Amino acid sequence: MVANGNSTGTDPHGRARYLASGQRNARVFNDTVRPFWSDDGKLFSYCRRTPGGTDYLLVEARTGRVEPLFDRKALAARIAALPVAPQAAEPEDVRLAPDARAIEFRLEGRLWRAERDGLVLTDLGPVAAPTENVAPDHSARLVLRDHDLWLVDHSGKRPLSSDGEAGNGYGGFLGFDYNLTQGRCPPIALWSPDSSRIATLRTDLRRVPLAHLIEAVPADGSRPRLHSFPYPVPGDEHGALSELWFIGRNGQRVQAGMDRLVSFGANPLISYPAWWSDDGGHFYLHEGSRDGHRLDFWQVDTATGDARRLVIEEGPGSGRPCFSPSPQPQVLRDGRILWSSMADGWRHLYFVDPGDPRSRRRITAGEWNVVSILHVDEDAGTILFAAAGREPGLDPYYLQVYSIRLDGTDLRRLTRQDLNHDLSLPPRALTQVPAGSGRYPNGTSPDGAFFVAAHEAPDRPPVSALYDRSGRMVMTLEHADAREAWPADMPLPEPFHVPALDGETALWGVLYKPPGFDPEESYPVIDVIYGGPQVFMAPKSFGQTTYARYAEGLAAAGFVTLLLDGPGTPGRSRDFWLHSHGRMECCGGLADHAAAIRSLAADRPWMDIAKGVGLTGFSGGGYATVRGMAVHPDVFTVGVSICGNHDVSLYIANWAEMFQGMDASAHRGLASADVADRIAGKLFLIQGEMDDNVQPSQMLRLVDALVKADADFDMLIVPGADHGVAFHPYALRRTVDYFLRHLAGRG
Repeated sequence: MVANGNSTGTDPHGRARYLASGQRNARVFNDTVRPFWSDDGKLFSYCRRTPGGTDYLLVEARTGRVEPLFDRKALAARIAALPVAPQAAEPEDVRLAPDARAIEFRLEGRLWRAERDGLVLTDLGPVAAPTENVAPDHSARLVLRDHDLWLVDHSGKRPLSSDGEAGNGYGGFLGFDYNLTQGRCPPIALWSPDSSRIATLRTDLRRVPLAHLIEAVPADGSRPRLHSFPYPVPGDEHGALSELWFIGRNGQRVQAGMDRLVSFGANPLISYPAWWSDDGGHFYLHEGSRDGHRLDFWQVDTATGDARRLVIEEGPGSGRPCFSPSPQPQVLRDGRILWSSMADGWRHLYFVDPGDPRSRRRITAGEWNVVSILHVDEDAGTILFAAAGREPGLDPYYLQVYSIRLDGTDLRRLTRQDLNHDLSLPPRALTQVPAGSGRYPNGTSPDGAFFVAAHEAPDRPPVSALYDRSGRMVMTLEHADAREAWPADMPLPEPFHVPALDGETALWGVLYKPPGFDPEESYPVIDVIYGGPQVFMAPKSFGQTTYARYAEGLAAAGFVTLLLDGPGTPGRSRDFWLHSHGRMECCGGLADHAAAIRSLAADRPWMDIAKGVGLTGFSGGGYATVRGMAVHPDVFTVGVSICGNHDVSLYIANWAEMFQGMDASAHRGLASADVADRIAGKLFLIQGEMDDNVQPSQMLRLVDALVKADADFDMLIVPGADHGVAFHPYALRRTVDYFLRHLAGRG
């Protein structure tokens, strides 16, 4: 439902801040339904948000019967009767407990359990602090202290390790490009399902070369402060070396019997799926090669440490499943591994036989991609999965749900709406620290009999529904209410597709129009670009992605903006994805971006590109902005380049080497400095002073080349800002002003 709208006034900066800040997401009611299932799959609870408050509902899946999850008055009375009654009026994050006998909720910084029969209350302990990793049963927490792991439970605090040291500690290596945020993150460890043990890494960083940042204006007013941290770049000899350990709460320690994991990027336990078996007897993890061309899947006996390689996958890009949509493997009772591979050019499901890690027996086939395995029913012999690109005429990124038998027969489409389906798939952010068994929620009941999905599009608020395994819609759960979210006078996004330069492939994207849009008027155009081979740009859902909120914010200031997924980006065929591999200067199809804008403007006279187009992006998009202005100066005449990795030879090794190659010669001639003398338009460079992902030295190398070329440009370094500087209020205001002045000709 979209009507009435939110009024953000006429100030272009206020409009831009509202949408770019992500506030729109917070004002959409019931955009997602996250079911909390009972272990038997018969019941689930979810939260309904309305302008008047929050309701918690209990659903019987088979019948669709809905009732309140708990009696508010009775629970309030129980809470008030506690010896020290909390002051908060309402419990928060209320959900059905897995055993279905109780509810769990948060109240004034503590977790509580209330039995559904009588609402007897049990205090489960404090809510985890940002620096804590809590056991699945809430009985203990992990913290880091002086490079060692400590356990905190009802009996007090005690060390789980004692031999950690600076540069060689436990549970602390988040990733080379998140070093300065690491102190605010919980220990990286995966709890066993029964909360008795953890799996963690001891990581030796002592031989990794350092990068440096100078914090010129510390918050405490002291003199400038030097920050040095490990940061390997292409060609460096040494990366992080990690030992895998299983440590019990009783102090028992078992080391995995495998070579140390080598990383030139992030911690292997968070950059790849890793998890415990349900009985805690085995641990599963991935090991990717440095060049990104090989992936090994391991099984480790958690009692003995014995390690066995279950699968070997080889081919370009195979070593970084986190950089393209790929299902988490499943190990079946008979030892077969349900695996996904792009060996035939599309991501499909195969069986790998135990003892033969290179064997493949096909299950799915066709010019489409399996994105996620939702459930495997070994007794019924079926797989429930999400896939994209199979249905003719649909946006090839739209997810649909399917089932197929384990022998590859009886493929069925279960969702019938020609829209994208949100299935609560896991986020892939490198800063995510998984807990518990490492299995992520996907909206499916534990027995696979039911699933919850929301069908939606960038211009269609989601409708969430409950389905059974045959695809029958049991009931509609919620219609999202976006009346207070979307600016009243601003059109909804416009999905589009245009032909690629090859004349055969369709490229898909989204256009955003300004407030008060009038098709009889004309508006300047800004292309919001990233260009890296691991990122989708154009959203497929109504909610705001990082890039969508940035594009929406600029549109709200009076521009037509677009997001486009060009050749070299993920989610299509392997050949489409590999377009930029070894050719990072292509930036996800820069030439196709230029052609797409011309094609769109030919059918939309309100897109004013006569005097040029704006180009902006952050990180890889900052690099793409400079490259686009240099290579296509007839199209891109005004650019705002934000925290760009302007020299890939000095960027984080695992990204640069996978996508550009291991040979040092492959990185020559790609730097923004190499094309500085070709930039003729108006260029604005923005950088966060404390960006540990792309350090300011990257931008300053470009600045040095521009100065030597006697070129005019503008520059801003925001003190204290990190890699998210694009959304810093001051940087956003300056970006809007720059485009208003130099592209729109105002002021």
